[in-house]
Amino acid sequence: SLRSSDLVRFNAAVTHCDRQCAAFFDLDTLKQREVEAKLNAESGFFLGPQAGEVEVTVLDGRRCKLSLSHQMRLREVKDLIRLQLQVPTGQQRLLFRGRDLTKTDEPDPRWGSLGVPFGEALQLVIVMYETGPASAPSVRSLKFDLTWTAIPTRLRHGKITTHHLNGSCLVLDRNGRWLQAVDFQQRSYPGILHGGHSSIRSPKQSLTVDTAALPGDVRYLFFTLSGFAPGGVTL
Repeated sequence: SLRSSDLVRFNAAVTHCDRQCAAFFDLDTLKQREVEAKLNAESGFFLGPQAGEVEVTVLDGRRCKLSLSHQMRLREVKDLIRLQLQVPTGQQRLLFRGRDLTKTDEPDPRWGSLGVPFGEALQLVIVMYETGPASAPSVRSLKFDLTWTAIPTRLRHGKITTHHLNGSCLVLDRNGRWLQAVDFQQRSYPGILHGGHSSIRSPKQSLTVDTAALPGDVRYLFFTLSGFAPGGVTL
């Protein structure tokens, strides 16, 4: 038989793992939101709150909150983003969990049909240039010269050095999947060339893109200037 102290510990463990636990509660709430959003998209009848907020974030750190309703059109949402973040509507790509909300069968869908629960966060991708048959005018060549201020640092043995940054091009396909990172170590990819590492006397790097030579599955190019292989960058 169990001792009274064992029963106390057992009851404490059961209570901790009960569905009232905060972690389980959050998971249940998220699951319920996803179920409601799926029913909304399939039936066109919007369950739950008819209005609420979503947050829009940009890779450069900018963000804003939008007050939306299920009945709003996507063009209205993009216009709100234009007013708050000063990003032209034609350059906006809205991603939710890797899904491009701007790529739908309907030209201008209602927000409630897109399957995004209120309280969620969207990623705004700012399109600088597009390639392909629908692009007009077309852009053949791009070059980025990336520079920074190098601060000299004296090492223990007296040698002078400096901290270097890394200019990178992150290559993704049309579904947002990772294809390649081009930087001073991996200097080439079809259609993309990195100019090589920087030096103490020349704190700069360059990236050149020939859009006509890019593989057909390449859709997005992100250009960054950061510490080499930063652990905080996620896609």
